[in-house]
Amino acid sequence: MKIRTRVDKVNQKIVNLRAELEQIRKTCPHQGLTGTYRANVGNYDSSSDTYYIVYRCPECDAHWQEYQHDIRRDKETGDSLSKDGFKFTPTN
Repeated sequence: MKIRTRVDKVNQKIVNLRAELEQIRKTCPHQGLTGTYRANVGNYDSSSDTYYIVYRCPECDAHWQEYQHDIRRDKETGDSLSKDGFKFTPTN
């Protein structure tokens, strides 16, 4: 089998597995989600400073970031919620 054919087959497997992983992550309830507060500050123009949270799910290994001003609080429990409403535990 030619190298190109083998490479194409492997790449197609990767595409299929990534699609499967994306589907799994879409259905994950993200229980145990953690959020680490981060900042990009000290820029020459202070209006360029940003504050954000890096989220990580221990179940599906998804990770993403959102601006801190997008987080909310659960009115009943006071828990921190991501923009999409996932409860998270702040970490350092």
